[in-house]
Amino acid sequence: MAQTLREEKRSDKSGREFRANIPVRQKAKTGETLWKWADIDEAPRFHMEKNVQQERRSIVSNCYSLVMKVEHYNDAHPSEEEIQVVMDFEEDIEEMKIAIGLSDVEVT
Repeated sequence: MAQTLREEKRSDKSGREFRANIPVRQKAKTGETLWKWADIDEAPRFHMEKNVQQERRSIVSNCYSLVMKVEHYNDAHPSEEEIQVVMDFEEDIEEMKIAIGLSDVEVT
């Protein structure tokens, strides 16, 4: 069921595609991890804020893992040019928006 909820997408009148169902991870009194799902158009603000916080934390964790891997590689290969990792994704996001017609701003 979670997979089905996760895969459902919608588009708004501006053409933005987004996930229709928003999960929030919670701990039960028993210590089990539970997932509470809400429709994005009906979810209360606190649910959406919690989802954004949890998803951002997951993204940061992935970025941290990438940086650790690259730093290790660079240290292990000192005779090679260092691999650089840019963690500012604003330009990437803007380029993706432009690619699907969501922005008229030209990336410089």
